[in-house]
Amino acid sequence: MRILFFEDMPFPKAHLPVATALFMAFVIESREQLALVYVSGSLGTAFGIDEGANDWALSAPALGMIPGSLVWATLALATSQTPPAGSAASPSAARRAAAVSRAV
Repeated sequence: MRILFFEDMPFPKAHLPVATALFMAFVIESREQLALVYVSGSLGTAFGIDEGANDWALSAPALGMIPGSLVWATLALATSQTPPAGSAASPSAARRAAAVSRAV
């Protein structure tokens, strides 16, 4: 038995510009974090912090993205019009559950 989670998910033309914009945002965000690494030496000197505090300052943007992604994902799921493909409410999940129950 094989389970394909994306078999019922179309990829319309509107997804390509969105995917491109998200990729560009990722590239820009990566460059911002890289710039922080470049200035980390002077950051510690300017603020009088040790290496441990400097490391926390460098990791703050990445740690800040974790709650943001969790909040936005929850909000998107709550306001979406159709259930996600892997959720128990989706038609494909119901078909998979029926196939598993018939196979057992």
